[in-house]
Amino acid sequence: MRPPPRAVVAVGAALVLLPAAAAASGFSLRQHGGRGTAQAGALLARADEPSAVRYDPAALVSLSGLRLQAGLDFDISDARWSSTGVAGRDSEHEIQFTPHIYLGGRPSDTSRWAWGIGVDSPFWSLTEWPATTAADRSSQKDKVALLELRPSVAYAIDERWSVGAALRFVRGDREERILSTFPAPDGGGTLPLFAEATSTIDGEGWVLAGRFAERRWGGAAVFSSEVELEGDGELAFRPDGFDPAAVPGFDALYAPRDARQRFLLPASLAVGAWKAFGERTRIELDIERERWSSLERTDVVVRGDGPSPIFARNRDWRDVTAVRLGGEHRFASGWRVAAGLAHEPSPVPDASRDFAFPRGDASVLAIGGGYDLGTIAFDFAWSFHDHERAEAPSIGDSPSSTFAADAQALSVSARWRLGERAGGDR
Repeated sequence: MRPPPRAVVAVGAALVLLPAAAAASGFSLRQHGGRGTAQAGALLARADEPSAVRYDPAALVSLSGLRLQAGLDFDISDARWSSTGVAGRDSEHEIQFTPHIYLGGRPSDTSRWAWGIGVDSPFWSLTEWPATTAADRSSQKDKVALLELRPSVAYAIDERWSVGAALRFVRGDREERILSTFPAPDGGGTLPLFAEATSTIDGEGWVLAGRFAERRWGGAAVFSSEVELEGDGELAFRPDGFDPAAVPGFDALYAPRDARQRFLLPASLAVGAWKAFGERTRIELDIERERWSSLERTDVVVRGDGPSPIFARNRDWRDVTAVRLGGEHRFASGWRVAAGLAHEPSPVPDASRDFAFPRGDASVLAIGGGYDLGTIAFDFAWSFHDHERAEAPSIGDSPSSTFAADAQALSVSARWRLGERAGGDR
């Protein structure tokens, strides 16, 4: 058997040595890969790398030969709650990670067709708060962790115009935990219990894209359909500070039961345009509209007899428009530097803000770079997400509440040309 090429070894080593980490906190994730993250996600119209599977399937026609890209997107996020007259709360220090891997290209330089396939996360949100008292009846933990498989195809109409399409197969975990009081088995009083609903949810959708590219400027538009996610799981109860064996009938009344959960990824329309300044500098502006108003509520449907916690939440989220500006400069030595700014509004209005989705609008600052070794290139990026302080309805006896949050996101990736000539991407 032939030993693997050095480029394969390099990709594998890069991925193995990456630390455990997390995807950018917030809502829909639009920063994937080192180059995209370094430019605050402004890569829609210029996605001349395998991550075009995520940013713009129509851009796959810009890839000559077969290309592979893989890495990790990750972040460390914090949220804080303060309220008049009561002690504040800080969320648990969460470190999460999401992988990304993309493969695609054209079978030959003369082919009008291109293809790609990728796996990454379209949405990754985890917020966990320390337990307080059962009287709060607030979310102690809320998690939506999704991965998406996206097979894609593109067609070059001519040298400047191309179209693309993709299917979306989304699957992941939905989890919610609350601390509340429930009836005792003998009917004489209440018990403080953690109630946790966990489900595996999935759904399908599609993407349509168009792209125009001249030598020094270009543009793109991408429409993504709504994805309705639902699936079965379990509702389980855990005592808070007491021995369930000392409570007759506890195991029978609070045995695990079947539960079904739902979530939704909104339809979105994104447009972008880029311009070259000289041979090595490119700047892009992207605007994206997401229809989060489709998510009216979230709840847990519990089957079987017994007490049921109230997981129903009226979301009534709003549609939002994000703006991203990013640029990149390439040096003759093979090094690249990049930076970006973005404004990513939260779809959560103050009236329905809670411990599950506490973050306000985000301002994003990103920097990064990379190096091209010929058949393999490495990209790295760091971005800071500063969420505005956001008001929330009264919680418990507090007349007013305020949430504040921030996050630091990192991304490291490697791009490899499979059997293709040396040199950087366009």
